[in-house]
Amino acid sequence: MQDLEAIATALATTVRFAQSVDADAPVLDPDLIDPSSARLIYHPLLTNINLSALAPDAQRSGATFNTWLRNIRLESARTLFMDVMQKKKNDRVTKEMLDNLVLYSGVGRLNDRIIKSDRLVGFEIRLLNSNNVNVVLDQIMTHFSEVENFNLYLFHSESPTAIATIPVAHGTALQAQWTPSGQELNYRDFGNNIAGGTYFLMYDEADLTGQAINQKLTFGYAPCKSCNSSLRGRYEKYSQYVAIQTVSVSAANKPAVGEMFDVEKVTYDTNTTFGLNLALSSYCDLTDYIVNHKSVFADGLSKQVVHTLLRELLGSVRSNVISEKMKDNARFSLQNAELGGENLTRQLSKAQDALGFELSNIQNSVCMPEIASKGIRYGTIGNGRKSNSNGNYRY
Repeated sequence: MQDLEAIATALATTVRFAQSVDADAPVLDPDLIDPSSARLIYHPLLTNINLSALAPDAQRSGATFNTWLRNIRLESARTLFMDVMQKKKNDRVTKEMLDNLVLYSGVGRLNDRIIKSDRLVGFEIRLLNSNNVNVVLDQIMTHFSEVENFNLYLFHSESPTAIATIPVAHGTALQAQWTPSGQELNYRDFGNNIAGGTYFLMYDEADLTGQAINQKLTFGYAPCKSCNSSLRGRYEKYSQYVAIQTVSVSAANKPAVGEMFDVEKVTYDTNTTFGLNLALSSYCDLTDYIVNHKSVFADGLSKQVVHTLLRELLGSVRSNVISEKMKDNARFSLQNAELGGENLTRQLSKAQDALGFELSNIQNSVCMPEIASKGIRYGTIGNGRKSNSNGNYRY
């Protein structure tokens, strides 16, 4: 899941048109010809005179012509990005994403209850890396001995106050209940001043009238496979994305409601879930990464804009301004070399393939994993990290 418009807008700035010296040609606005470092869009047929003849009647002069060119460039950026992503989707295998995966199945024994001591209790949730994966808390299970109405607070180690409050109306005593959340956890969320760090999903035991029903589980390491293969299977999936542990903060170290606690005062608890369970999902969002590395698209986008405009020229019904000879030349430019053409269509396809390899092995991303180059080696724009045999990264 990407923000296509944000990506297309960013990519569009990597290419530019040339200002014509012909007095009869429309004058282009600065944003269409700058910066000088942007890749120049060039083809002999695509002079500004010809482009102005190609533009719709209502957009052949002044500001409207500039708007038409901007739209062509923007649509070409959308097309290029979507075609590159579709090729990767069709041709390459990516790792499995989480799909509403529950941390554990079942519930605790009804007589196994946690004695309250007015602590903050819950889960520490740490996203493992900045591999462009967002994790979502789809649902949160609660299991208590009484009917309860309380708040779950989502804290982050870099925020002085809770970044989200999730009201819970636990309506039936002794019965486990799932509450929809949809809360996203992002490795980077600059709107909330987050760039790494750790999340904590917590509730205050003082807010309960009853007790939490416990499930004797310890998170933070791989469960015994022969003891519980289902639990081990779940762990192997979610542990690619998050590290989860049950934690508490004592009443003595508990701050005011909604304020972040001192992470140095956190206790890591074993054999407990504090009556909580999570259903998680994940999705890829490469928007920020693509925007930050937009320059690698410049060559492909210049070819895409030329291809788009030549096809516009070829399909034009303006016989009074677009000659058949000009259309024949456009057709020749788009044809493959074995047919005697200029090979622009094949060159565009190769540029898309090159971008597919450029977007491989991004920071060891599960979204864009490393793929075989079929005999041709392309560089990547990842950070160069390699993993050793025990899964740790080295540089």
